[in-house]
Amino acid sequence: MSALREGDPPGGEASNLFGKEVREKIGGNLARRMEVLVTAETRSSKGRAGLMLPPSCECLFLDLPMDHTEYVGRMIGGEDPEKVVEEMERRGKVMIPEDLQELRALEGLLGVLRGRKIKVFGYRDLSSYRLSRETALALLRLTIRAKLGRIATTEWKEVLRREIQNRLQVAELEADFIASKAGEENACLDATPELVRLLSEWGFETEVRTVDPPCRPLDLLLGRVREEMFGGRKLEEEEVRELVREHLRFVDLVLEKGYERAYELWKRLKGV
Repeated sequence: MSALREGDPPGGEASNLFGKEVREKIGGNLARRMEVLVTAETRSSKGRAGLMLPPSCECLFLDLPMDHTEYVGRMIGGEDPEKVVEEMERRGKVMIPEDLQELRALEGLLGVLRGRKIKVFGYRDLSSYRLSRETALALLRLTIRAKLGRIATTEWKEVLRREIQNRLQVAELEADFIASKAGEENACLDATPELVRLLSEWGFETEVRTVDPPCRPLDLLLGRVREEMFGGRKLEEEEVRELVREHLRFVDLVLEKGYERAYELWKRLKGV
């Protein structure tokens, strides 16, 4: 995968052509609004995000694969979320613990959305989402090795670099999808900086609001790697080691308390 510099348009020639078609279709429209909400994968965070949605919001875009849209719609429509998730597991849509936590976290949003006439879409490119899941498995393997005393700083950085590149490569495809579905008033959960930038360039009035700031050690490490890639800030090995050690402490807390309780305790510990 070729390296991308900050400001380079993600995606290839076909993506650029598709993006041009979408931009031409919406070019004459009045400016459309996109409120971007930064959340954590917890029921509490998603529920608070739901309460922050603009009253006139027409479309909500979730950081889930496009092929999850049907299932989320059924849950919002009143079907038992547990039964829908079981069906998703049978169909191979739920593969790793992170998938389950994403869907459990949505429960905080479902009650807010019921009764509102909001169209809900997953906006993640499916192939990119699968690569993100491979990243999660690679990080799990590195975590196990770190628990055994070996922190391979170069490997941690390389895995996170690949994930950043992965999201960059499909930012234009995802922006195309969002632009083709959006109404006049919209909201999007957890869009990457590149996706927000593209939507702004394509004429959306974007506003980023933080429900929960990134505070998990892996979130912070990802941010440091991004700064090294695009901001020229060198990431020292000792800083990587310290954030990995923090990650191990967070994992221990998750094993003891469960993810949602652990996240709230970690936020309090870090004064967020």
